[in-house]
Amino acid sequence: MNLCDFLEENKIEFKLDENLSNQTNFRIGGKAKVVCFPSKISSLVRLLKYLSQTHTKFFVIGSGTNLLCSDYGYDGLVVKLSKLKGYRVENNLLWANAGINLFELNKIA
Repeated sequence: MNLCDFLEENKIEFKLDENLSNQTNFRIGGKAKVVCFPSKISSLVRLLKYLSQTHTKFFVIGSGTNLLCSDYGYDGLVVKLSKLKGYRVENNLLWANAGINLFELNKIA
């Protein structure tokens, strides 16, 4: 099964030949072969297992804040965690998923 088939089968949103400038707050960066946006932790776990088994080249980013991407792009999969925005406060500790925007997290803290 190829990557796009896997993403479709697992209902993980993705874009082909996506400009990374569209995925960061600094708005710079060339095209990535594929950018995907898992919306559930379980989907992310399945994706990471698939990537490991298939030896697929990938890079994981959070919400894209404070990130500089090369204008040459990325010849692989970018996993953007921006849909995984959950957080909780427990005993004066703040637990946050990697996709939460740093500005939002600052307000919460």
